Amino acid sequence: MILELFIAAQGVVVIGVSLAMFLWDGSGEATLSALAGGGSIWLANLAMVVWMQLRRAVGSQQPGALTSSASVLVAYFFKLLLSCILLWMAVTWISPLNWLGFLSGLCFALTAIYLVPFVSSLSVFRSFSQRDFNQRVKVITSQSASPASR
Repeated sequence: MILELFIAAQGVVVIGVSLAMFLWDGSGEATLSALAGGGSIWLANLAMVVWMQLRRAVGSQQPGALTSSASVLVAYFFKLLLSCILLWMAVTWISPLNWLGFLSGLCFALTAIYLVPFVSSLSVFRSFSQRDFNQRVKVITSQSASPASR
């Protein structure tokens, strides 16, 4: 759940920085640069969270913690590689790059983890965490009530 909140906080930060850059520079260069800088980090993190959720949904987590840890390490490497590729593409393809906007979007997206406590207090995310908690309680009670576990 913390990863989903982190992705939500990063999305809020990237959009907020982009709007602030639009108010600062009405031409849109700073806004596009902030979206490119923060969005490249956000998209790579989003891809990793989606991969982890799909992996959990498929149920491929075996009891072996070593294979699970190794696969997360490999996924993290690919996330870093994707971030670097997206940042390089943003710098090379955006012709009038506004460096202040680009670095602001990048830095604020990287520090968005500090907003997770504030994002988690929103009622939308509280309902998601309550639903997740209720599902976990159902699984635990069904496992403890089954005669096969005894």
